[in-house]
Amino acid sequence: MFKGETLGLNTLGTKESVSSFTKQDLSNYKEKYFVAENVVISFVGSISKTAFMKRLEQDFGLMEQKTVVLPKSPLLDFEKFNVVEKKANFQTHTLIGGRAPSYYDSTRRSMTLLTNVLGGPALNSRLILSVREKYGYAYSIEANYTSYSDAGFWSIYMGTDKKYLKKAKDLIYKELDLIRSKGLTDKELLQAKEQLKGHIALSLDGNLEMMFSLAKSVMVHGRVDSMQEIYTQIDEISLGELKQVATSCYNENELSSLVYQY
Repeated sequence: MFKGETLGLNTLGTKESVSSFTKQDLSNYKEKYFVAENVVISFVGSISKTAFMKRLEQDFGLMEQKTVVLPKSPLLDFEKFNVVEKKANFQTHTLIGGRAPSYYDSTRRSMTLLTNVLGGPALNSRLILSVREKYGYAYSIEANYTSYSDAGFWSIYMGTDKKYLKKAKDLIYKELDLIRSKGLTDKELLQAKEQLKGHIALSLDGNLEMMFSLAKSVMVHGRVDSMQEIYTQIDEISLGELKQVATSCYNENELSSLVYQY
């Protein structure tokens, strides 16, 4: 999806790149990026703020104070692809998707809601009801959306038997076309909003999830929205905005696919 760009590189590196690291390389990296202005510490737990701040001062109070300028590279023009590879497996794995809004884009919440309607974790998502429940073509099917600072991507994953691959893909494209051409009704939009709110509340139910959410919110937006503020932003999503996002992201002529089959 991001071939030729830094975002498309394997974050683990390669055997050659990792083998080339020296102690000085690691020291230089630490001095460049591990400074106070570039650090967010997120904590969720049952100790007082005073005790926590005292511990932070002990452990991080002497961190260097300096400005960090993070390197950026422009995004290349996206070229769609359709790749089929043979892999030794008992089923066919398929990914279909394309580019999507970044987490600075005002339409990111609309994209999240559409992804939830299309193939979210609930059993009433459109792909679950159609591809899996009605026709039985897929063992598992889901839709996902991932956003970064300057871009994002969305995808549909499906595991199916090889003989059902074409029929299942046709159903996926049919559902995408329905969302793009007809959109949602007022009732469907209201139900989708309430369901999304519920998923967000459940996702933040544990301390670990809350800790990561707080940190990312500060790193990305410089603030932490309350649950009520998040719910208000979801309520403000309109049918027109959903139509705009679906038209932009679900155009079949611009979608890419990757298939691993036996």
